[in-house]
Amino acid sequence: MILAIVTYSAVVIGLVYLVFTFPRLQQEWKLYSHRSQLPPGPRTIRTGLKKPWLWFRELSREYGDVVYLQMGPTPTIVLGSAQAAWDLLEKKGAVFSSRPRFIMGGELLSGGMRGLMAPYSPFWRRWRKLLHGGFMQRQSETYRPVQCLESRVLMHELLASPGDFRRHIERYAASVIVTVTYGRRVEDVATDVVVRRNAESMGRLTSVKYTTPHRPGALEPKLCELTSTPYHSIPGRFAVERYPVLKHIPSFLAPWKAEVLRQRQKDIQLYTELMDEVRRKVGDGVAPACFAKHLIQEQAALGMTDLEIAYTAGSPFGAGVETVR
Repeated sequence: MILAIVTYSAVVIGLVYLVFTFPRLQQEWKLYSHRSQLPPGPRTIRTGLKKPWLWFRELSREYGDVVYLQMGPTPTIVLGSAQAAWDLLEKKGAVFSSRPRFIMGGELLSGGMRGLMAPYSPFWRRWRKLLHGGFMQRQSETYRPVQCLESRVLMHELLASPGDFRRHIERYAASVIVTVTYGRRVEDVATDVVVRRNAESMGRLTSVKYTTPHRPGALEPKLCELTSTPYHSIPGRFAVERYPVLKHIPSFLAPWKAEVLRQRQKDIQLYTELMDEVRRKVGDGVAPACFAKHLIQEQAALGMTDLEIAYTAGSPFGAGVETVR
C-alpha cells in the first residue's frame, strides 16, 4: 500500500515537472537545431556589468554588427550599428519589430491592452494608428493653445514663488499632458486625484515605491520614489515568465496572481472613469479638443472596444505624467 502511494506520488511529481520544463526544453532544442542559422556570438556571457554597452561594442568589433547571445532562457540579438538596426527593424519590421512576451506585465496585469507591451499584431497596428492620428503634426497644432496657457501660468508661478520651481515645473508638465489627453487641467500635482491614481497605476508596472515622507525643510511630500529595478514590466523576472503554464493556475492557489488581477481592476477603473468623463462631455457638446475625444470619434471606424480605447488613452497619459516625477 505504501509502495503504491509512493509510486503514484512520484508519477504525479514527474508529470508536473515535465509540464513545467517541456516548454523550456522545446525552446532549447529549437535553438540547438537552428544554431547554424543564428548570428555569431560568444558561448559565455559576462554578468554583473555596470556598463554592458561597452561589452556589446567589443562583441560588435569581434563578431560583426549582428551578435547572438543566450541570456539565460532568452535568446538575444545585439545590433551594433545604425545600419543593422535599419535593415532589420525598418526594412523587415513586420518580421523583427515585435516585442518579447510580457506575461506578468502585459497579459496578467494589463490583459493584453497595453500597446507598449503588445506583440506585432492587428491590435498593435490599430493602437499605433490611433496614437499617430492623435499626435501627428496637424493634430498637435490644436494643442498649442494649451501649451501657451500653461507656459504663462508657469511663468507666473515662478515669479510668485521661485523657491518652489520644481513643483511648478512638475505641475506644468503634468497639466499639459493631462489636458492634451483628457481635456482637464492640473492645479497641483500634490493634491490632484488623477495624478495620484496614475502614479499608483504606473507604480504597479514599474516598481515605484510609494511614500509620503515628511522631512524638515522639504517643499512638499514626494508622491513616489523610483526603485532601481523595474517590476512587472521585465520579461523573465518572474517564474511565470519562464514557465508560462503557471499563468493558468487558479487565483485561489496563487496569491501572487490574485494580487496582480486586483491591481488590474484598479487600472481598469481609473482609465474607464477618465474616458467616461470625456464621453459625457462629448455627449453634452462641451468636450475640448483632446486625445480622448479623438479616440471616441475614431472608435467605431477601427472596431475597438471601450476598454481598448481607455487603455490607449492611458498610454501617453501614464507615461507623460510619470516621467515628470
